[in-house]
Amino acid sequence: MSTDCDQTGAEGANSLDAHEIRTWLVQRIGSMLDVHVVDIDTSVPFADLGLTSAHGMRMAAELGEWLGVRIPIGTVFDYPTIDSMARFLSGDSDTSACDAGPSSEADDDIEEDLAELLLLLGDGGGCEPGLDNPEAEDGKEVAE
Repeated sequence: MSTDCDQTGAEGANSLDAHEIRTWLVQRIGSMLDVHVVDIDTSVPFADLGLTSAHGMRMAAELGEWLGVRIPIGTVFDYPTIDSMARFLSGDSDTSACDAGPSSEADDDIEEDLAELLLLLGDGGGCEPGLDNPEAEDGKEVAE
C-alpha cells in the first residue's frame, strides 16, 4: 500500500538516490516509447522525448508504486525532465514531494481515479471498440 504524500516527504518516502530513480525513469520511458535507453537524454523535457500526458499519468502511477508513495500527476509537469524529477524525488531539490501535491482531497481523488483509469487502459492507451456505445456487441458498433 502506498504512503500518502501528506504523511511523508520525498526524503521519507524512499531511500533511493537520484541516480537510482534516474535509471528507473530511463528504463521505463525507453520501454514506453520503444527506444533504446542510450538514446534517452535525461536533460530533455518529457514532451520532447515523445511522452504524452497519458504517458505522464502512467509514469506517475508506476513510479509511485515503485517508490511506495503517491506521486501527484502535476509532479510530471513541475519537474519536466528525468534529471529534475529524479533530484526532486530523491530529496536532492529544495522542495519535498508533498509541496508539488494537489491542494485538496477532491484533487487527490481525481488524480487517483485518472491514474487507475490509465492503468486499466493498458499500454494501448485507447478504448476497446464499441466501448462508447453500450449497445455494441463483440466490439462492433450498432448502427443507429
